[in-house]
Amino acid sequence: MNKPFIIIIACISFFCMQASLNAIGGLDPSKNYFNTFNTGQKYVDLNGEEVLIKHSKVKELESTFDEHDFSILTFDSRLLIYENTKKPIVFPLFVSTFIGGGAGSLIQNNLPFFSLSFIIDIVGVSVFAAGALSLAVLLPSIIIVPFLESPDWFIATMNTSLIAVGVGAGTLAINRVAQIISVIAYGNAYNKALRKGLGLEKDLSDAFAVENIAFYPIIQPEISQTFGFSQIKTQYGIGCKIQI
Repeated sequence: MNKPFIIIIACISFFCMQASLNAIGGLDPSKNYFNTFNTGQKYVDLNGEEVLIKHSKVKELESTFDEHDFSILTFDSRLLIYENTKKPIVFPLFVSTFIGGGAGSLIQNNLPFFSLSFIIDIVGVSVFAAGALSLAVLLPSIIIVPFLESPDWFIATMNTSLIAVGVGAGTLAINRVAQIISVIAYGNAYNKALRKGLGLEKDLSDAFAVENIAFYPIIQPEISQTFGFSQIKTQYGIGCKIQI
């Protein structure tokens, strides 16, 4: 690839990456300017302790449930927490399909994948734009090629431009598919971990209620008398105890 292409693409990509890092606050999450998408309940009161319930990573959510007991909350409270903190899938999927740029992951507050998708899209657009711009400049001049003494440079530049357009378009297409898959996979994984930690089944029934049911054997002797003789019969059964 010619040096002008490399310089243009490198400059555009650098400034776009800097803008992306500044937008998400760099290394300081408190400076994240996209917090408007991070709506819903963020904290839960557990015996007077404010526990952060809304995370960006599934592992962080699982760690929260490992460190705190949410079974002390009522079923209605746990169900409300789930409805307020679950990750949306349908709308981010629509946005990822028709807009791209990691916007679907941004809506889900999946900031690491948003940053990666955004940067890859910017690089893809930069490569595609550089190639398309070069073609736009060269194509009107194609009529003079037969009159050039050495048209090799013209042909080489045209080939480079076509390759840049193809690489840029391919990068955008592959990244778009990756964004769609990520939105579905991340949303399902996060919501599954959220349901498990809150003691909710997939149909949003109370899983903790099932855990509190205990079964134990029953052995009950029965004495009966027949013609002055006593007989002892033993009855077996299974008892059920529900802890509320």
